[in-house]
Amino acid sequence: MAKLKAIESRLSAPKSRFDTMKKATGSWRGDLSAAKRGYDRRWREYRARYLNEHRYCRYCLQQHGLLGTESNEVIEDRFDAVALVRMRASVVDHIIPHRGDIKGADSLFWRESNHQPLCKHCHDSVKQKEERGL
Repeated sequence: MAKLKAIESRLSAPKSRFDTMKKATGSWRGDLSAAKRGYDRRWREYRARYLNEHRYCRYCLQQHGLLGTESNEVIEDRFDAVALVRMRASVVDHIIPHRGDIKGADSLFWRESNHQPLCKHCHDSVKQKEERGL
Protein backbone atom coordinates (compact mmCIF):
# COMPACT_ATOMS: atom_id res chain seq x y z
CA MET A 1 0.00 0.00 0.00
CA ALA A 2 1.41 3.41 -0.97
CA LYS A 3 1.96 6.12 1.59
CA LEU A 4 0.15 9.39 1.18
CA LYS A 5 2.38 12.34 0.52
CA ALA A 6 1.86 15.53 2.45
CA ILE A 7 0.43 18.21 0.25
CA GLU A 8 1.94 21.63 0.72
CA SER A 9 -0.53 24.37 1.36
CA ARG A 10 -0.83 27.06 -1.23
CA LEU A 11 -2.20 29.42 1.36
CA SER A 12 0.18 31.73 3.15
CA ALA A 13 -0.06 32.16 6.89
CA PRO A 14 -2.66 34.77 7.76
CA LYS A 15 -1.27 38.11 8.83
CA SER A 16 -2.34 39.47 12.14
CA ARG A 17 -4.67 42.46 12.18
CA PHE A 18 -2.01 44.36 14.13
CA ASP A 19 0.66 43.81 11.44
CA THR A 20 -1.77 44.84 8.72
CA MET A 21 -2.78 48.00 10.60
CA LYS A 22 0.82 48.96 11.32
CA LYS A 23 1.89 48.62 7.69
CA ALA A 24 -1.21 50.33 6.31
CA THR A 25 -1.20 53.33 8.61
CA GLY A 26 2.45 53.74 9.53
CA SER A 27 1.27 53.81 13.13
CA TRP A 28 3.48 55.28 15.84
CA ARG A 29 2.48 52.35 18.05
CA GLY A 30 4.85 49.90 16.41
CA ASP A 31 5.28 46.81 18.53
CA LEU A 32 4.94 48.69 21.81
CA SER A 33 2.81 47.21 24.57
CA ALA A 34 -0.02 49.27 26.05
CA ALA A 35 2.11 49.99 29.13
CA LYS A 36 4.99 51.27 27.00
CA ARG A 37 2.52 53.49 25.12
CA GLY A 38 1.65 55.12 28.45
CA TYR A 39 -1.39 53.09 29.49
CA ASP A 40 0.11 51.76 32.71
CA ARG A 41 -0.98 51.73 36.36
CA ARG A 42 -0.56 55.49 36.64
CA TRP A 43 -2.90 55.99 33.67
CA ARG A 44 -5.47 53.51 35.02
CA GLU A 45 -5.56 55.37 38.36
CA TYR A 46 -5.85 58.73 36.60
CA ARG A 47 -8.58 57.35 34.33
CA ALA A 48 -10.65 56.14 37.31
CA ARG A 49 -10.41 59.55 39.01
CA TYR A 50 -11.22 61.42 35.78
CA LEU A 51 -14.28 59.28 34.99
CA ASN A 52 -15.53 59.68 38.55
CA GLU A 53 -15.39 63.47 38.13
CA HIS A 54 -16.70 63.47 34.52
CA ARG A 55 -19.28 60.69 34.49
CA TYR A 56 -21.13 61.32 31.25
CA CYS A 57 -20.19 61.20 27.57
CA ARG A 58 -19.56 64.64 26.12
CA TYR A 59 -20.93 63.67 22.69
CA CYS A 60 -24.13 62.19 24.14
CA LEU A 61 -24.69 65.33 26.20
CA GLN A 62 -24.17 67.52 23.14
CA GLN A 63 -26.84 65.50 21.30
CA HIS A 64 -29.22 66.52 24.11
CA GLY A 65 -28.31 70.19 23.81
CA LEU A 66 -25.81 70.36 26.68
CA LEU A 67 -22.22 71.50 26.40
CA GLY A 68 -20.84 68.48 28.21
CA THR A 69 -19.22 70.69 30.84
CA GLU A 70 -22.17 70.73 33.26
CA SER A 71 -21.72 69.21 36.70
CA ASN A 72 -22.72 65.60 37.30
CA GLU A 73 -25.50 66.79 39.62
CA VAL A 74 -27.07 69.05 36.97
CA ILE A 75 -27.00 66.19 34.45
CA GLU A 76 -28.41 63.66 36.92
CA ASP A 77 -31.31 66.01 37.78
CA ARG A 78 -32.19 66.46 34.11
CA PHE A 79 -32.23 62.82 32.88
CA ASP A 80 -33.86 59.59 34.02
CA ALA A 81 -31.84 56.56 35.14
CA VAL A 82 -32.05 54.77 31.78
CA ALA A 83 -30.67 57.76 29.85
CA LEU A 84 -27.90 58.21 32.42
CA VAL A 85 -26.79 54.59 32.02
CA ARG A 86 -26.65 55.01 28.23
CA MET A 87 -24.60 58.21 28.51
CA ARG A 88 -22.16 56.89 31.13
CA ALA A 89 -18.56 57.55 30.03
CA SER A 90 -16.10 54.66 30.07
CA VAL A 91 -13.29 56.10 27.94
CA VAL A 92 -10.95 59.03 28.59
CA ASP A 93 -10.40 60.23 25.04
CA HIS A 94 -7.50 62.37 23.87
CA ILE A 95 -9.13 65.23 21.95
CA ILE A 96 -5.93 65.80 19.96
CA PRO A 97 -4.31 62.39 19.33
CA HIS A 98 -1.06 62.27 21.29
CA ARG A 99 0.77 60.01 18.78
CA GLY A 100 3.38 59.00 21.34
CA ASP A 101 3.84 62.38 23.04
CA ILE A 102 3.80 60.89 26.57
CA LYS A 103 6.88 62.40 28.22
CA GLY A 104 6.34 65.06 30.85
CA ALA A 105 3.34 66.41 32.73
CA ASP A 106 2.44 68.82 29.91
CA SER A 107 2.60 66.25 27.10
CA LEU A 108 -0.52 65.74 24.97
CA PHE A 109 -0.98 62.40 26.71
CA TRP A 110 -1.20 63.83 30.25
CA ARG A 111 -2.68 67.30 29.61
CA GLU A 112 -6.12 67.25 31.23
CA SER A 113 -7.39 69.93 28.86
CA ASN A 114 -6.78 67.39 26.08
CA HIS A 115 -9.10 64.81 27.69
CA GLN A 116 -12.82 64.29 27.33
CA PRO A 117 -15.15 61.62 28.70
CA LEU A 118 -16.81 59.46 26.06
CA CYS A 119 -18.96 56.35 26.10
CA LYS A 120 -17.53 53.36 24.26
CA HIS A 121 -20.03 53.72 21.43
CA CYS A 122 -19.19 57.36 20.69
CA HIS A 123 -15.45 56.74 21.04
CA ASP A 124 -15.51 53.80 18.63
CA SER A 125 -17.84 55.35 16.06
CA VAL A 126 -18.31 59.12 16.09
CA LYS A 127 -14.80 60.02 17.27
CA GLN A 128 -13.12 57.58 14.86
CA LYS A 129 -15.08 59.04 11.93
CA GLU A 130 -14.00 62.53 13.01
CA GLU A 131 -10.35 61.48 13.12
CA ARG A 132 -10.56 59.90 9.67
CA GLY A 133 -12.20 63.04 8.30
CA LEU A 134 -15.40 61.27 7.28
